[in-house]
Amino acid sequence: MNKILPILIIISGPSAAGKSTLRSMLLQNHPELTYSISYTTRKPRPNEKDGVDYFFVSVEEFEKRISENDFLEYAIVYGNYYGTSKSQVEKVIENGKPIVLEVDVQGAENIIKKYPDCCSIFIAPPSLDVLIKRFCLRGTESQQEREKRINEARNELSKKEIFKYTIINDNLEESYKKLEEVINNYQKEYYKQYRIINQ
Repeated sequence: MNKILPILIIISGPSAAGKSTLRSMLLQNHPELTYSISYTTRKPRPNEKDGVDYFFVSVEEFEKRISENDFLEYAIVYGNYYGTSKSQVEKVIENGKPIVLEVDVQGAENIIKKYPDCCSIFIAPPSLDVLIKRFCLRGTESQQEREKRINEARNELSKKEIFKYTIINDNLEESYKKLEEVINNYQKEYYKQYRIINQ
């Protein structure tokens, strides 16, 4: 795919659908992209780094940022706060650069309401059974947490219609090709409309 032009890309989907892996591949292949690092109050997993995967903060600090209107969106997911920095996103957009956000479905829904023309992509598993197997293989949650995430995934899968595109992540390499194809097609249409509007 050619260089990504200045657009807002949202990648979302249920936990364990593969959105983080696909987002990482996209950033690796497209250095022109800025990644909006979300804030969260949950504890980091063994392979996660502060300031790279998330900004891991205390509940007190997160709530202070809420009071300062510092989030474009925020939500409580599985008992933890998650939020997207408003200033970070707005600064990149104002500078005319492409930015990608990886957010939960609830957060994505809120951002889509504010930026309805964004490139919103839902990453879905081939089936709920496959998703459950991925949870079990990941082994990062307790049985209770896993059951909570499975129930939430059922709800999130029912909301995929609010996204412009859905990618079923059955084969990682094929899914990545589809991700690039979706972004490429979106920016062609977006800039064609943009030129018509601004003539």
